Amino acid sequence: MGAIGRGPCLRVALAAGTAASAALLVALAVGDGLPAAPPAGLPDAGAATGWGLRVVRLLAQVSAVMTVGSLLVAVLRQAPGHGTRGRATLPPAALLPALPWALSWALSSATLVVLSAAHALGTPLTELGLTQLEALAGTSRAVGLEVTTLVALGVAVASTRARTLAAGRVLLVASLLGLLPAALDGHASTTTDPDMASSAVVVHVLAASLWTGGLAALLLHLRRSSADLTTVLPRFSTVALGCFGAVGLSGLLAATAQMGTAPASWATGYGAVVAAKVALLVALGVLGHRHRAVTVVAALQGRTLAFSRLAAGEVVVMAAAMGLAVALADIAPPSTSAPAGHTTGGEPGHPVPPFSWWALATAWRLDAAVLVLLGAALAAYLVGVARLARRGLVWPGTRTAAFAAGLALLLLDLCSGVATFAPAMVSVQVGQLLAALLLAPLLLAHGDPHVLWRTVREPAAPPTGPDPADQLHVPSPVTGATLVCLVLVAVYRTPLSEASLRSHWVSLPILAAATASGLVLWTAVRHCSAVRRLVSRTTWSLAAVASCLAVLAAQLGGGDRLLAATWFGELGWSWVDPGADQEVAALVMGVAAASVLAAALVHPGPSRSGPSGGVLVPGGHTRSRTRPVRSSTPTGP
Repeated sequence: MGAIGRGPCLRVALAAGTAASAALLVALAVGDGLPAAPPAGLPDAGAATGWGLRVVRLLAQVSAVMTVGSLLVAVLRQAPGHGTRGRATLPPAALLPALPWALSWALSSATLVVLSAAHALGTPLTELGLTQLEALAGTSRAVGLEVTTLVALGVAVASTRARTLAAGRVLLVASLLGLLPAALDGHASTTTDPDMASSAVVVHVLAASLWTGGLAALLLHLRRSSADLTTVLPRFSTVALGCFGAVGLSGLLAATAQMGTAPASWATGYGAVVAAKVALLVALGVLGHRHRAVTVVAALQGRTLAFSRLAAGEVVVMAAAMGLAVALADIAPPSTSAPAGHTTGGEPGHPVPPFSWWALATAWRLDAAVLVLLGAALAAYLVGVARLARRGLVWPGTRTAAFAAGLALLLLDLCSGVATFAPAMVSVQVGQLLAALLLAPLLLAHGDPHVLWRTVREPAAPPTGPDPADQLHVPSPVTGATLVCLVLVAVYRTPLSEASLRSHWVSLPILAAATASGLVLWTAVRHCSAVRRLVSRTTWSLAAVASCLAVLAAQLGGGDRLLAATWFGELGWSWVDPGADQEVAALVMGVAAASVLAAALVHPGPSRSGPSGGVLVPGGHTRSRTRPVRSSTPTGP
């Protein structure tokens, strides 16, 4: 059976547009967000400007989502073969479906610059001059819209010239980044913890755009191609499932940040609109389950009509949810206040209580970005283990446990009271960085994720023949040690230290880079012990890391310079002495130096059984490399 034709597709687009517009109007009416005349004596930009802002904002959101979805479908449509590394060539018109949507996104974003300026100045559009636009061109909102306009234009131009899968991926990432200015310029900055609220909103917008745009693009561009649809559907189904979980989790955290936990918040207009979004998300979850259970299976068998019809209904529901989301930008959320007993310092950006061990254990800050990334890593690992099991291969449970423990440690490090106190205390910040740099990667490396990934990607191989473990390309321990030392020096011997204390969005990439560097180091240490010529190199690499830690510990403890002195001078909190706390930080770093040095001294010698990450074969045994030695080589009489 074929897919829906052009006529039904136009009716679906009309129904989706009607649903989005109706949801926008109803939500604005319920939340008291309709354009209204200002109090007497204040300038008025006019009703045309007020309605134009809301309508054009919805158009910009739809165009952005469809740009993202068109690029996602193009990337999923041309999956690379093993080893291509994104060098696969795309068909000449593979990315062109994103062109009209990107142009619409750029035009609507540029229009929003003008409308926002008229609204801010209270000047009708007919009276707005170039001088007034230039005066507001440097404001944060205008700059964000200008950046989005440039990104959309760049995507539009590049979509006509890009010819490789890697270029398509770059354009997809660029379009997702173009969504961030609008996502960050909202109510999240007015909450008691704007960092966590902004993180939740960013994850929510990115996941919803991939999910909604991808499904709409599938229906729009692949409805007549059964072969392409059956190729893309399984891949998009996995993406959609992950996006559904990310949207639900981030939406919960964002709503909690905006409205608090008081039941009375849900009785407000803002709460009613959020409740409506929750109801639509539940409905989309039911439809998604139906897809995975019935229609996707039928589509893979060549019967795509059922999928197209259900997807059309799902797109209409998604459009209504998008209308509600756009309306929330013009509805005032209920006021929230910091919990009792907390110091709401404007500098850290979140409430920080006086330090105590109990507060360290209980003052959690759930970061949506961290939760989604760690959850995705665990899910990918478990999926890999399950795929090996279906092939009759047994993956050691100790490796799975080690990997899960490493992720759990990262969760504690990035979302517990450690994250709350890290911007306020050098000792906690040092402990947080060292946990992300050394402890968590040590556990992750013992999970051998790279071995699992390579084994899953390799086709099933007979028990005999060359060992694929020889092709793992384990990094050098010198490379790992260099990366770790660079992270330490960059954080504690440059202004990056104070920048990470001031901004969550600086600290998070630093901790991610630290985790990646530590993983490179411990992976090399774990696997290079099997090669005799690399054992001494591994030992000296660990000794170099220990030396770097020891030097930094001596400078922190014995130097006369206070780390991030300007920052702590601005805080001026009485419950912490920055000088004494820095000495504690030096002690923590000294303990880390001694531990790494001990690991270098007790590092095992070369193993004759091959790398610890041997490739598993049916029956649960590992096939390791064996080389003949002189005593066992057959000789003549």
